[in-house]
Amino acid sequence: MELIHRIPDPADARAARVEVTPTGKKTHDRIKARRAAVVSECLDRLPVQTTRTLLEALPALEALAEQLRTAEAAASSRS
Repeated sequence: MELIHRIPDPADARAARVEVTPTGKKTHDRIKARRAAVVSECLDRLPVQTTRTLLEALPALEALAEQLRTAEAAASSRS
């Protein structure tokens, strides 16, 4: 099962670009949907106020995750 494939980088012969294959996209979508279902099931078991609090925190948590991804990408490009 090929999830990604490499293609040569025309600007740098030492590098390669990575693209997601259709199978990779389907796999990603399936995992993402299952993860959302599991989180939803867990939220359903929590008290309503706890669920509200978590949902209100999601934008801040998403922003934090994006900052971490950006910092990690910058760090890996320097190494």
